[in-house]
Amino acid sequence: MPATSDYMAVTRSNNNAAVWTALGLSPPGTASGDITGAVSVVSLADYGVTRLGLPHGVDRLDAIGADAIAIGSGRGALGFSAIDLAGTPRIADTFLLPNAREGETRSHAFFFRPDPDSRDGSGLLGLPVARFLDRRGQPQGNSAGILFLNRRGGKLSEAGALNGSTVAGSNADDGCQASCADWYGNARPIFIGDRIFALLGYELVEGTARVNAQTGDVISAAAASLAAIPEKWRSNGSSPRPPWRSGNIAASVDGGRGGPLTLKRSNVATGAALPDRLLSKNAVTTISSLDQHHLLAAERVGAGGEEDPEYRWVIFAMETGDRITELRRDVSAGPFFLWKDNVVFESPAHGFRSGGVWVDEPLQIRAVRASSGSPVWTSELRDLEYRGPLPPGEEED
Repeated sequence: MPATSDYMAVTRSNNNAAVWTALGLSPPGTASGDITGAVSVVSLADYGVTRLGLPHGVDRLDAIGADAIAIGSGRGALGFSAIDLAGTPRIADTFLLPNAREGETRSHAFFFRPDPDSRDGSGLLGLPVARFLDRRGQPQGNSAGILFLNRRGGKLSEAGALNGSTVAGSNADDGCQASCADWYGNARPIFIGDRIFALLGYELVEGTARVNAQTGDVISAAAASLAAIPEKWRSNGSSPRPPWRSGNIAASVDGGRGGPLTLKRSNVATGAALPDRLLSKNAVTTISSLDQHHLLAAERVGAGGEEDPEYRWVIFAMETGDRITELRRDVSAGPFFLWKDNVVFESPAHGFRSGGVWVDEPLQIRAVRASSGSPVWTSELRDLEYRGPLPPGEEED
């Protein structure tokens, strides 16, 4: 391996190659002010050396499956370069995260989870990062959020991030009651089965799964920033509460609970009231879609069960009150949205009697065609709510 007096990092891959670099340094001949880097790949078969230039520095070198990844600061961004080690070594892809740096430099802060049975090195990686928020370049407090990147077909793309409640400001000073130099570092990603967590100081934050609305396929169990969730959803954990806003229309409903349900609307710009629309003569409940563009009114019409579901869901356009479609379900309502011709909704865990047999259905996300009502896909979810017996003295009244 070429000799160097600089601090050197070496990673061994499964493709019979070793990758090394001088950490944090620009290669000789780099113009002043430029932040670039390079790695050298040494074949363990014939000891041939391939040098690869990078558009960013190298502060971290790790394995991602049978390949490698170089991570480091560049001009105004934190760079991630995937190194393909199959055949002639090459830079397969580079992802740049603007206005960011590594939030934790210890080795165990990085983790890559390969996809099951993946043959192309696909997977999900997590790394603590800190964002610069002001003109002085001050990072995001003392903690870092966890950035997650997908690797699919050799390409890197942002999957999401997890941030704790203390990330946006300074962590509370507890006088080092727990530790001021924790062995695990200030932040790190944790993968347990299909679940994703971020350890952020004293907080353990869990991520979410992303599902393709057209096919129902889980794209990745990628994390999503809490900051991206509308405040109304965070406060009540379900669909938004009225008044709803769709385009230039503010809307609410009057009535229901087994009686007539009326949609009441007004123009946001002028405040002028728009004509009321009678949506149902006997609605038992109503909820807004998650994007507030549609309204679901539920009517009790059946005996219950697979042959005659108890409720009819009628979905309307929030802005006009026009009827879009209807579905039959054995639960009165659930969080939903429309995507193209698909109605995507949460089906809570429930049971019904069919042919004299009790049938339990798990928590699921489902999609049906708005135009025909025919099923499109179903994706079962892990139900984290305990439904078993309670300890003595803890029974509900």
